[in-house]
Amino acid sequence: MAENVGLPQENLYLDPVMACRPDPSSWYLGSGLPDIDTILDSIHLIGELTANRLKTILAISNSSVCLATGKRSAFHCHFLPMLHDAGLNAVIMNCHDKRLMAVAEELAIKLAA
Repeated sequence: MAENVGLPQENLYLDPVMACRPDPSSWYLGSGLPDIDTILDSIHLIGELTANRLKTILAISNSSVCLATGKRSAFHCHFLPMLHDAGLNAVIMNCHDKRLMAVAEELAIKLAA
C-alpha cells in the first residue's frame, strides 16, 4: 500500500507494540513485564517475511515502565542485545544511561566488524 503512493518498503519502520501486561496474574508471575519471546519473534518474523525490506524500531523504555527506576537500566542492558539478535533495526533509548550506551556501542562495534 505504501508503494502505491511512492514510498518504498525499504523506507518503512514498523514498531511492534510493546507494553507491560495489565492483568494481575502476570504482575504476580513476571512483574508485569511484556512477553519478551513474542516481541523477539515478531521482530524476527517481520524481517523474515519481508526479506528485510521492512525495518523495525522499538522504544526500549516501553518494556520496563512497570519496573522500579533502579532496575530499568539493568533490564535494558540485557534486553538490547536480545533485540539486536532478533533483527531490530533501530532503537529509541535513553542516551543519558551510560551503561546502556556502552552496550549499544559494543553492538555497533560488532556490526562494523
